[in-house]
Amino acid sequence: MRIGRSALTLVALTAVVTGCSDDGNDEFAARTYVEVDTATLDATDLQPPEGETVLEVTGGLVTNTDDGLELDLDMLERMRTVELELFEPFVEERMTFRGVPLEDVVELAGVPDGATTMRTVALNEYEVDIPLDVLDTEGVLLAYEGDGVPLALDEGGPIRIVFADDHPDVANESLWNWSLAAIDLR
Repeated sequence: MRIGRSALTLVALTAVVTGCSDDGNDEFAARTYVEVDTATLDATDLQPPEGETVLEVTGGLVTNTDDGLELDLDMLERMRTVELELFEPFVEERMTFRGVPLEDVVELAGVPDGATTMRTVALNEYEVDIPLDVLDTEGVLLAYEGDGVPLALDEGGPIRIVFADDHPDVANESLWNWSLAAIDLR
């Protein structure tokens, strides 16, 4: 589901006004996407990636290679780009991530009837099954930058899944898959 530009502005302003909790501790305060750039990539102009593939999506209805939908970093950067400030539980500090809402990637791939799960696979073959209904609430980001710099491999890059402070699944740290390589829609 996409939020219109005026609705997004209203939500972002609301987040700024209400960003601190009542007790003054905003470490886990709710944050909202801030749209940085609109999408210039969609399913009608998908070609195989020109650069190194950073994400392969299989099981979807849209493909650009024999193996599924392959995306390089340039292709991800041409999708709707957002920033999300959140508490990063592994480094235990607030960070600002930039990337693509995960629901946009799944929407681009096309979810087949009956699919209920995304199996996410990291470069080290760590697998996490994430129910597709986590995407019903905004705030799941496929991040490729952290605090203004590309995510290095030793910092969970080049892409990783992060959750907004106010997302219902934020506390389930097992869903924060780092160094993501593939998603299989099931």
